[in-house]
Amino acid sequence: MDVIDFIHETQWKQLPEDIRRQARRCLLDTLGAGISGSRTRLSRIVHDFAASFFGGRGAYLWLDGREAPVAVAAPKSRPSSTTKT
Repeated sequence: MDVIDFIHETQWKQLPEDIRRQARRCLLDTLGAGISGSRTRLSRIVHDFAASFFGGRGAYLWLDGREAPVAVAAPKSRPSSTTKT
């Protein structure tokens, strides 16, 4: 089974309990960091910029509620300036 098939075909119940436990911890960590970070000045600046510069429809800015294109609204795992092209 290749990676794509694994991602699409694996069911939650098929994963070992230790993997599911870690997945829950990671999700809670992401939510906690996002919620606490959403109240910072930098977060406000980024959301204001995204909403005014990219404004659009398709998704909502996370923990903000304003609309933006999907590619802008989705949380990123790392800044786009470090992404290799």
